[in-house]
Amino acid sequence: MVKKSVSNVSIFNRIPHFSVYIGLSFILALAVQLISLVPPLIMQRIIDQIIPAGNLRDVTISVLFFIAIPILMTAANTFYKYILAVVVRRSGRALTLAAFANVLQQRMPYFDRTNSSELATFIRQETMKYVMFWLADLPQLAANVVVCLVIVGYVFHIHWLLALLLCLYFPIAFFPSNFFGRVVNGLTGRIIQANGKMAQTITDSVRSIRLVKAFQLEKKQTNTLKKALTDAVSVWSKVAFFDNLTALWITNFVNQLIIGVIFVVAAGLVIQGQMTVGGIVIVLSYLAVFYANAATILNTNYEFKKQLAEFAPLADLLQLSDGETSGALPLTDFQRIAFDHVTFHYTEERGDILRDLSLAIKRGTWVGLVGESGAGKTTIFDLLLRFYQPQKGVIEIDQTPIADYLLSALRQQITLVSQSVSIFPGTIRENLLLAKADATDAELEEVLNEVALTEFVQSLPEGLDTPVGEAGSLLSGGQQQRLSLAQGLLRHSPILLLDEISSALDSDTAEAIKEMVYRLKEQNQLTILSISHDRQFLTRCDAIYRIQGGQAIEEVS
Repeated sequence: MVKKSVSNVSIFNRIPHFSVYIGLSFILALAVQLISLVPPLIMQRIIDQIIPAGNLRDVTISVLFFIAIPILMTAANTFYKYILAVVVRRSGRALTLAAFANVLQQRMPYFDRTNSSELATFIRQETMKYVMFWLADLPQLAANVVVCLVIVGYVFHIHWLLALLLCLYFPIAFFPSNFFGRVVNGLTGRIIQANGKMAQTITDSVRSIRLVKAFQLEKKQTNTLKKALTDAVSVWSKVAFFDNLTALWITNFVNQLIIGVIFVVAAGLVIQGQMTVGGIVIVLSYLAVFYANAATILNTNYEFKKQLAEFAPLADLLQLSDGETSGALPLTDFQRIAFDHVTFHYTEERGDILRDLSLAIKRGTWVGLVGESGAGKTTIFDLLLRFYQPQKGVIEIDQTPIADYLLSALRQQITLVSQSVSIFPGTIRENLLLAKADATDAELEEVLNEVALTEFVQSLPEGLDTPVGEAGSLLSGGQQQRLSLAQGLLRHSPILLLDEISSALDSDTAEAIKEMVYRLKEQNQLTILSISHDRQFLTRCDAIYRIQGGQAIEEVS
């Protein structure tokens, strides 16, 4: 009923010993199911043979077996469920980690066109139910099919007409429930999209709370969330309707219909002397087992359609294939960076940002970049970091294209400090250690001293272990910039990219940071590229280039 697609095969290749777990689950499930067929056989033997023979001792022994078998079934099933729970949780965690890791490896254009909150929602999507299908429900389904075939075979042995009536169950029950499942599949996809919209609205509102309050957008954002919630509830009500309809169709209608018809036919066969009373007992007992297994088969098929729709976004993330590529050459030192006739656009619709741009930077120099907003200054940084690839031309370090270097080695040589400071929730120490996980307290104190944050940190009751708040909200703009710069210095990268770091600072703080950067450049032979609309910040530059018309035009320093 459910086919394993190529995509599912590739996804579960990520889980160690996946096929072994499926095989073990099938064996355990089948063993439990087959054991459940024994008690009706015992009861038939008691009714048709032992009681007529008047052998009370054999009745007692048979009843003891009748009681013991369910106990064994319960013990085996409990052990089986425990093993599955452990494996499913581990496997679900492995898939979530794999999706997250794969997303982080994608090229920058992927993030440009992807909604960040929806992406976070999809990565957090519950995977346990989906993994449970493959590791538990699918093997259980296979075991149920085997047991149903065994029951049909045994009932056929009793009388062929009863077996034929039993087989009518599947077409009567399957086709309606399969149709309901397809409907629910589409509805579940709409719920996933609505959940993503809700996450985006909440995240944007909280992240931009100052703008929301300043522009009095509280009502607008609330109404946007209300609409998404209303849509989700509306769709969920339809899903609930089809869930109940499927259960009622299978359990209340089809089961009772087939049981009634088979009982009438079996009673007629007993009256005609073609069956024993024990035969009716075992047929009715096996009918209950058959319907339980058949209902599980149909429900598994129905539920899987829902799980497939819920898991689809995460599956897409697992199979993203446009990851960043890396060269093989090491990069430990350099003398010159060159942009050689570089042309680049983000999208064809927007046109070229850089057009045949050439620019050379010698090691140990400070180069300033100026120009109008949108001229392509930050794009130069993006290309040097290999966030994007130029459509024409080449970027070289010591006459070697940067694409030929190990990507990790290239980025290890470069530190980016931006006006959009990225500070993670946590403490000052934790944020600094993002740059160098094994940094000692002495190293942390050294970089804090270099960016003139030592006195501020020492004034805090918790010092380095002081929380900075979400996105550094507990720090001033100048403190955030200094902390971001301290992170960069802790990396000891020879290339420093400064993107409008003085834009949110007062003139005194900007001047202090400029002089500090210049001092560090002289001490450590740093190569600095800085973007700034503040000419005063660029007075220490060795060269200044205006980015205009997609090209770099040198100005007098």
